This record gives sequence, C-alpha cells and structure tokens, in this order.
Amino acid sequence: MHRSGTSLLTRMLEALGVFVGSDLQGDHESRALIALNNLYFEATDSSWDAPRYPGPRELADNVIRRAFLANRRAFFSRFGTPRPPWAMKDPRFVVTLPLWRAVFPASPIILLRRSPLDVARSLWRRHCALVERGVFPAAGTFTKGRIRFTQRCATFEGALSFALEQVAALDRLVAAGLCPRRLEISYEGLCQDPVFEIWNLCRFLHLRPTRDQVLAAAALPRATPRERDRETAVKLLFAD
Repeated sequence: MHRSGTSLLTRMLEALGVFVGSDLQGDHESRALIALNNLYFEATDSSWDAPRYPGPRELADNVIRRAFLANRRAFFSRFGTPRPPWAMKDPRFVVTLPLWRAVFPASPIILLRRSPLDVARSLWRRHCALVERGVFPAAGTFTKGRIRFTQRCATFEGALSFALEQVAALDRLVAAGLCPRRLEISYEGLCQDPVFEIWNLCRFLHLRPTRDQVLAAAALPRATPRERDRETAVKLLFAD
C-alpha cells in the first residue's frame, strides 16, 4: 500500500534491469498507469484513501479493462515499449488488482508489506506537513491532479484505520487466488538486508543482473549494511 516502500522497490528493480516505464513521475509511477487507475476511482466516486473495493458490479463493468483495450497502443506509446522484463507499480493495485487481472491474468505479483504503524505515521506526517505548507486544504474532500483525497489521514487514528483496511484487502486478494505467482517481501527486510532480498527478487523474476547492478540496487535503501559486507554478500549469493 501507500508509504510501504513501493517507490524504493521500483527504483531497485529498475537498477536491476527491469523496465518500469518511461513516463515516470517522482514516485516512480507511470503516468499512463495512473490515468487508467484514476478511471476506476472516478467511476466509483471514491478516493485512494477512502476507496470503494470492487464488487460484482464493478467486476462486470470493468472500466479499466475496457479503457485499456480501447487505448492499448496509446497506453504503450506513453508508458514505453514493454521490454521484458517489465513491471508496473501503483499502490492502488491493492484496490484495482481484480480489474487488472482481466488484462494480465498470469503476471507475477510482488507484495511489499510494512508495519501498519509505520505506514500510518508516514501517511499522517505527510498529510499534516502538506496542510502546513498550504498544499492540502485543512478540511473537506479535494483533488490534486485528478487524484481525489479526503481528510482521513489528517489524524493518526484515521491513517491507521486505512493502513489496517489495506492489509485486510491485500489478504483478501491472496485468499481469492488473485496472486498465485507472488513473492512477499517486507520493507524492513529490504532496508536491513537488501542483497538477500535482491537475490530473492532475481530468482523469482529470473533476472541475471551484473555485479554492478546488484550493488547499485543494494545501495538505494537508507539503512543498508556496510559496503564491504554488501560486496561479500553479492559475491556469495550471486556466484555462478
């Protein structure tokens, strides 16, 4: 979900040679992908922080599948030619994945989890900081760049309720069989032991990165082991 390290993970995948789009904004999300996911939230009159999760009606009238198939060429013209291996990232997949499964039924999924308490603190602090700077209003529902916001994350309690709700939604996706080919990793593990998590990612995605690519990806998390320790781990884990 949001604030769980998805931008970090996506930057690491890109460092390992995975194509994640050529139209990326600051959080490493494709603008073409964002636009398609926006269609769902607009159609359901909901917001990323107070979403309507797809039910039978939304699944039957799949606005994302319809828009993707009608604009496939335009999507990839903006996203970029999908050179294998390639990936898409948007934390709102926790909501829209059932709709995307009708487009990419067999694609592998990487589930990144983080402590809901830490996610909630991050959401709350970000929201409050943006209100103080005048970027967000202090009350009411609002939009920024066609992304709809509520004031749910203006309090720690509201942010935590959202974080826990998203954990439950993710668990439902797994239980429903929508993530049969999946790798689950933790944000904490990604920061504390990046080389081992990169090793897991490479095995899962059948990547064969160079030593320099692995070291570049492992250097991205803030809390990383010493450089000499990273190099030793790379030598052992990625030995031919």
